Amino acid sequence: MGQLATALTHELNQPLGAILKNTEAAEIFLQNNPPNLEEVRAILTDIRRDDRRAGRVIDRMRAMYKRRDLALDRLDIRDLVEDTLAMTRPDADARQIKVTVQMPPHLPEAQGDRVHLQQVLLNLILNGMDAMSNTPKPSRSLAVRVAETKNGNLQVAVSDRGSGITPDDAAKIFEPFFTTKSDGMGMGLAISQTIIEAHGGSLWLESSAMEGTTFTFILPPAGLAKVKDGDLPAPR
Repeated sequence: MGQLATALTHELNQPLGAILKNTEAAEIFLQNNPPNLEEVRAILTDIRRDDRRAGRVIDRMRAMYKRRDLALDRLDIRDLVEDTLAMTRPDADARQIKVTVQMPPHLPEAQGDRVHLQQVLLNLILNGMDAMSNTPKPSRSLAVRVAETKNGNLQVAVSDRGSGITPDDAAKIFEPFFTTKSDGMGMGLAISQTIIEAHGGSLWLESSAMEGTTFTFILPPAGLAKVKDGDLPAPR
């Protein structure tokens, strides 16, 4: 129960935080003379979207912890990545982080639960941004790379230019309640790993004090229960 409560708190902080920021922005636009109703309408659309996302997170998290089946649908991974990046763009702009994306025009469909996979990618992107809080502003950059592997799997990598993760911390980074953040709860990566493994995939990291950290996850293409052999990193 404690793990479930902590997981829900972590996953709901993102859409609820977005709702709060949008509400504050709407109040500012309504104070204009005349009120900027067009901007308010756009903000209400965003609030409705985040409210629905929070509801879906609760439903899917409940299903996962009750060991029910995930909602495995055919997914366009490009669409999922673009939607997630759109959510994080205001945060990246506020932190003065340059975000780059590399995706080929054609990719095979994945098979999975859209809400859960979007939460994984969102968590990795926000973690990457947090890792660069002490990086000089001109050097702050986050790269998201999507590719089809040589064996036909789908691979997504998120790279930051932060200070990196020590080998000792890297060995424990996916454990529940372990965190390198002063205000972290230590559940985001543990949840993310559970979600990716439930999709028949794998999540891992590579880190360097000079080059930052890259988190990579790999998923099987639609129609397969697990990733094809040959694309996973060697055990350490």
